[in-house]
Amino acid sequence: MQLAAISLQNEDWQEAEDYYKDVLKQSPQYAPAWIGRLCVDLKLPEEEKLTTVTNPNALTNHKFFKTALQFADSEVHQLLSRLLVRALLTGITVAMEKKELLEKAEEKKKIAEENARKKRVQSAFDDACKVMRYARSVDDYHKAITAFSRIDSNFQDITKSVREKIVECERKKEALEIEQKAAVAEAEQKRIATEEANRRRCVQDAFNAACKVMNSAQSTDDYRKAITAFGNIDSTYQDISKQIKSNIVECERFMREIQQRYDTDYKAWQKKTKQLKEQYESQHKKWQIETEKIKVQSESWKSQGLCIHCGGKIGFFGSCKDCKKKENEPLSINTQPSSPNYPPEPRKP
Repeated sequence: MQLAAISLQNEDWQEAEDYYKDVLKQSPQYAPAWIGRLCVDLKLPEEEKLTTVTNPNALTNHKFFKTALQFADSEVHQLLSRLLVRALLTGITVAMEKKELLEKAEEKKKIAEENARKKRVQSAFDDACKVMRYARSVDDYHKAITAFSRIDSNFQDITKSVREKIVECERKKEALEIEQKAAVAEAEQKRIATEEANRRRCVQDAFNAACKVMNSAQSTDDYRKAITAFGNIDSTYQDISKQIKSNIVECERFMREIQQRYDTDYKAWQKKTKQLKEQYESQHKKWQIETEKIKVQSESWKSQGLCIHCGGKIGFFGSCKDCKKKENEPLSINTQPSSPNYPPEPRKP
């Protein structure tokens, strides 16, 4: 037993186990040896250390403890009882300490979680402030308000700042909305003014183009085109509308003048053409009569055996003794009058 106790104190568990087994082989009911095996199994260097066992149930339910208790005499029984009571007290103390430690750890955990939660809330507040700081539109301020509204309201200091920031965002959003509405109204006025200016410029350009057609007109068709161009112009603007009416009247006057000139020129052309035609017909009729007379005289001379050209006698070689012309030569007839050179018909207006 002494060698086993020494090995136990030296924490040579296997050697101590062997010594205790040898003792129990000789005395199986020797309770101190069973207590020694209990110490070896629990890795405790001495019996007094059994009081450090924090779980008394693990001690009382151990098979070596039960065996030792079974064979224990009164002295050993008192020892085991004392050790068990001390173990129970130690377990209670340890349990209380453990409970206290757990409570402290839980408290620290709650504090840490609260701090982390507050840190997250503060971070969310800072992010919302950043959104607000860089806000440039109504939508940006709406996003900032939404971000502030989602922040946890359990922290009074931050909650107060959140309310103030929301109020400030609402104020800036309303101011920006008023400013944007004013800008939209101003832009709309500028757009209307620009459209009106463009519209008047288009009307003026159309009027100038119609005036150009009118100024370069040479015929009634040209003036009709000018009148059509003037008629297609928007008559919204009174000053331009007045000029349009005046120019249409002027175009109609020019058309009447052109028509009058054409009528005069056409009558003169008809008269001149008629004169030339009558003169040509008279000359052509005279030529026909003269030609017919020459042919009749020539046939008469020919039937008499005389020269068909002059009525003289025909010589030995077939030539006329007077005009020296041969009988087969063509008759000398005046050239047919050429068609008259009629003047060109006046161009229709």
